[in-house]
Amino acid sequence: MPTGIVRTWPFGRIDELPDGPWLALHAKPRQDKLLAAYLAKRGQPGVQFLEQRTRRYPGKGVQISEIPLLSGYLFVAGGDECFDTLYESQRLVRIMRVPNPDQLRQDLIDLARLITTVPGPLEVRPELQAGMRVQLSEGSLAGLSGVIVRRAGVDELVVNVHMLGTAVAVRCPAMGAIAVPVEA
Repeated sequence: MPTGIVRTWPFGRIDELPDGPWLALHAKPRQDKLLAAYLAKRGQPGVQFLEQRTRRYPGKGVQISEIPLLSGYLFVAGGDECFDTLYESQRLVRIMRVPNPDQLRQDLIDLARLITTVPGPLEVRPELQAGMRVQLSEGSLAGLSGVIVRRAGVDELVVNVHMLGTAVAVRCPAMGAIAVPVEA
C-alpha cells in the first residue's frame, strides 16, 4: 500500500496544477503543515508531499503520523504579487522564485504519481546528475518520467525536483516496465 500523500489546495487537483509562475516556499522548522493550512484557507493554489509513518510503542499501541517528504518545502502557484500574503503567515524562512515553472509543474505531477502509486519506503536524496532520463512506457507507472539508477545492485526509479536539488527514489527489484529515453 502506498505511504505517500499529496496534499493539494484546491483539494485533489494534482493533474490540474496551474501554468504560469510558481514559488518554492521554505518553511520554518515544524511549520510545514501549518503553512499549508494557512495557504489553503487563503485560496493560494499549492501542493505539499507527505509520507505516512507508523510507529509501534511496546505496551502503548501504534501512532500514525504524516511527515513532510520534502521537509520544509511547499510549492505555490503565483509570482511576486503573493509575497506579502506569504510573509504574513510568519512561518517562512524564504521564498524562491522558480526559474522554469513548466519543469517544476511536471516534476510535481511525476512525484505525486510516484508516491501515490508505489509502496514505500521513500527516500529523499540529493538530485542525481549522472544517468539517463527515461519515461516508462508500460506497467502501472506508464508515462512517468524519471532517472533509473543502480545502487548496490538494486535498480531505483528516481524522480527529481530540480528546483530544490533533491530527488525521491523508490526501489524497483524488477522494473516490470520498459524505459524509453527522453530528451532533457
